[in-house]
Amino acid sequence: MIIKCIENRRSSLAIQDQDGVPETDYIRIGKEYVVYGLCQFDDQIDFCVDEEGISSFPIWCLSPFFEIINPLASRYWLCAIKNNDNGQKGLAFGFPELINDYCFYNNLIDGEEEEVQIFRYWKALMDMEFPNNAINKKRKLAMRNG
Repeated sequence: MIIKCIENRRSSLAIQDQDGVPETDYIRIGKEYVVYGLCQFDDQIDFCVDEEGISSFPIWCLSPFFEIINPLASRYWLCAIKNNDNGQKGLAFGFPELINDYCFYNNLIDGEEEEVQIFRYWKALMDMEFPNNAINKKRKLAMRNG
């Protein structure tokens, strides 16, 4: 799945959706992202994307900040019914460790080497599965000019 950032300001969200969302520019408008996971709880859908220039780990971002460019789910994703921190049931999609190991994401953002290596493995597979259109356009342009 590939999504494109169309907004990154909390103030662009409906008032009732702004609670708990920081005012930030951690994702870049116009940039296309490969989706490494997806969660849906209640009316909220979050995408797991990697903004390499900003963070050393993937981040969860609200769906209203994006439009879907390629709707195909990764062949590496699993699906599970999960409970969030508030006890709400929802759906989670992603690579096995992200879905099956409750501590995986926290260990990943803490920089634990095993989790970092696991994420890099799945990221490489999904990046090959869904080559970024912007990267391919630049590569083709460079090949024509060089």
